Amino acid sequence: MARRRLTSAERELLDAIADRIASFPPSEINPKAAKEAARITVAALRTTESLDDLVGPTCTTSEIAAWWGVSRQAIHKAIAQGRIVAVQDPRRTWHFPTWQLREDHASIEGISRCIEVLQNVPQAAVASWFIRPNAFLDDLTPAKWLIESREISLAVMAARKYAAAYARSLRARS
Repeated sequence: MARRRLTSAERELLDAIADRIASFPPSEINPKAAKEAARITVAALRTTESLDDLVGPTCTTSEIAAWWGVSRQAIHKAIAQGRIVAVQDPRRTWHFPTWQLREDHASIEGISRCIEVLQNVPQAAVASWFIRPNAFLDDLTPAKWLIESREISLAVMAARKYAAAYARSLRARS
């Protein structure tokens, strides 16, 4: 049977899963547990879980362009320059997690420094990292840490740790 190529969203999902697995000692991963995890993952993908469930509430390119008073092209330039977190759905539509915006819709301070460190990590995994509790940040999510104007350098250091773990997981798979 011919197999299709994975979409970028599917590849990002597998990369995120690999990151989590790489955080465990090999002795803790057994074939039965791996098979069950795969079953659960596929079942979860078949649910109506939205992108918001995976990366938090999002807004569209049009919404953020209107809030910032800039063109859609300027928003895409901000993505390319790593000034804002953005993820694409399977239809290649951009979504912007709203947790990265202050009440006045400006970006929270420190977000671009973290994104720069995470530049080699898939976008969906980056967005997900920002909303998961982080032990290095007193169990706050990196997003909440930055929203609360805590020490940016510690958030950047946590991002470096995550990027390093991601790179190790890639090397382990090759």
